[in-house]
Amino acid sequence: MMNPLFLSYWRSRLRPKALIAWSAMTMIVTLFVFFTAHWAGTDQLDMNLKAAARLPIIPLLMMQGVILFFLGTGSVASGMTAEEDEGVIDYQRLVPMKPISKVIGYLLGLPVREWVLFLITLPFSLWCFWKGGIPFEVFGELYAVVVSTALLYHMTALLAATVMKNRRLAFLGSMSLIFALYTAMPAAS
Repeated sequence: MMNPLFLSYWRSRLRPKALIAWSAMTMIVTLFVFFTAHWAGTDQLDMNLKAAARLPIIPLLMMQGVILFFLGTGSVASGMTAEEDEGVIDYQRLVPMKPISKVIGYLLGLPVREWVLFLITLPFSLWCFWKGGIPFEVFGELYAVVVSTALLYHMTALLAATVMKNRRLAFLGSMSLIFALYTAMPAAS
């Protein structure tokens, strides 16, 4: 049986009009980034086709990171804030679901639109790896890190939005926490 929280967010965050608009914007930006990088490699830098096919990988990865890490984390933090404001969190405490099911429902349901947008950009990365002659094991390893990092960021936002007294600052708090944990602390060591 489907997780009811995930299913609820699936229905609300993937409504056709909003999804078409977000998908169109994502596709336009992805096409621009992809073709600009590929054009720069072939025409401006006089690279061979194999090297030019590798050139869009980093810009695409950065765009996917913005979608998953920034927008997805913001969706989780703001979604939990809205749920608390509407009293749904208190209602969920009374629902006979296991706590892990609730967490998974929130964790995967709140950023579901961002995961769909990420999947829209993925074929371009696959093409770059294929035409660039990069082994697909590298693709698998790279995107395993991207997905696990996105889930970790989303969990951080879920935690921040759950425990912060001022839930309005949950997004800012989760981003600050992520920056401190994964940028400032390693640099300080």
